[in-house]
Amino acid sequence: MDNNIGNNIRKLRIEKKFTQQQLATKSNVSLSALNKYERGERIPKIDTIEKLATALNVQIDYILGYSNFKRFDSQIMQNDIVDLIQLTDNTDKDFAKLTRNIVDTMYLTINNFVRNKDIETLTIIHDLYRQIWQIKILKTNTDNSNLLDIDINTEKHNYEIHKKQINILLDKLYENNKTDTCK
Repeated sequence: MDNNIGNNIRKLRIEKKFTQQQLATKSNVSLSALNKYERGERIPKIDTIEKLATALNVQIDYILGYSNFKRFDSQIMQNDIVDLIQLTDNTDKDFAKLTRNIVDTMYLTINNFVRNKDIETLTIIHDLYRQIWQIKILKTNTDNSNLLDIDINTEKHNYEIHKKQINILLDKLYENNKTDTCK
């Protein structure tokens, strides 16, 4: 199994001169789980990666290996979007168009709520994206289940939980914005 995430966590921990115990305490992650992440025996869930990123003072994308930048700023965000667009430049036109439409729709949606300082709706959108990412992590775990000794039924149950959470969040998003459109 690919252990980029575990290697990145270990490298950052050593860079920060943390012992595993110190990082486990600082991130509120069990020492045994942290040890398994670093050895590549287990893949951390996104909320755990977020805790580790906070404790290590880096962005999540850096731990995941999606960015070469440890800290987030607006220039990094611009570079990430440009990189995403460039990744699709030499792909199927429909794929490239779909990717650009997703980025554009995301911008238009978030822009509206940012301009209106609607933190509640932005939080719901953030939580929706996290649930989608959790499903991606579950898919990765399921694909590696034989290597990780993961019970497939547990993973299917977790998937159903995320599906339900997404539906709850979509309902909240609708209710939160229904009153705006009725005014």
